[in-house]
Amino acid sequence: NDKSIRITSMGEANLAVSVALGYGAKALELYTGCFPNCCIGGIEHSGLIDEFGKITEQYPLHQYAFMQVKAIEKHLVHAKLQGMIVSDAPYYGLLPSHEEIRRMEDLDKGAGDTIFEGTLLPDEKDGNCQISEYKALKGISSTTQCIVSCFDNEEETVYFVWNNSPYAASDVTLHFDDEYVYECTQRTVTDRYEGKDLTIHALPAGENALIRIVGKK
Repeated sequence: NDKSIRITSMGEANLAVSVALGYGAKALELYTGCFPNCCIGGIEHSGLIDEFGKITEQYPLHQYAFMQVKAIEKHLVHAKLQGMIVSDAPYYGLLPSHEEIRRMEDLDKGAGDTIFEGTLLPDEKDGNCQISEYKALKGISSTTQCIVSCFDNEEETVYFVWNNSPYAASDVTLHFDDEYVYECTQRTVTDRYEGKDLTIHALPAGENALIRIVGKK
């Protein structure tokens, strides 16, 4: 067995889901195996389900990430992404080298365009999707890089914030233009907060929260 092969971490599993939702994905799909189990010397935990049909160590990591999806999906499924606000904090993760991206491009034309290099990917129709504020939200601050995706659905504006690091927790504060009552859904639990700023302490690696303004304070 190749001991250099490892399973996905909790932070990586969460971040994969958060990034997809943050860019406006309306459906998420996972391969049952990250790569064919039979091709890597019999390592039984390379996918979500092993060659015998049993769940692996990977399964509960992704199950956890998708529980949050279920808790917030009704607010996002019909929503349109209006833009993303990125905190000024440093990105804390591994970025591929330019040489590695070009190597991937040589193997699969276009693959390099999908790799995160520390800045947001532009939208093909609307230009760069990064904005500085949106409606009541005037900005964000955090201890490591966090991103807020601003969505409008048929009834309201919702703010989807995620910790863009697969390794470290981050304190993140959303700065609003007035004092409001908020509903914040994190780890499947919805709580109410009041104030001009809303702070989430120690948002775990890769995890996300959805914030709605439900009234004035």
